[in-house]
Amino acid sequence: MCLSLLGVTPAAFAQGGQETNSGYQRPPETMAAIIEAPATPSVRISAKGDWMLLLESPGYPSIEEVSALENRIAGLRINPATNGRATAATIQT
Repeated sequence: MCLSLLGVTPAAFAQGGQETNSGYQRPPETMAAIIEAPATPSVRISAKGDWMLLLESPGYPSIEEVSALENRIAGLRINPATNGRATAATIQT
């Protein structure tokens, strides 16, 4: 009743004034280029200063990796296909 006094109907809230598309949608290409750009490498110098290591971390995971099945046991996320951690931190050298 309060909503009808303000001139807003409950149906307006249900629709939200936008189209509802189900399924995955890609962002605009300019946004996708920023997100998919490679990360800046990290640098590690040895204690003696005679070695330098460049570490490259992978970008964001793909939608397939994010939506993969995982078992949650005792606070861990286990990938049932590999019986290992579902999200592992990897570094490329």
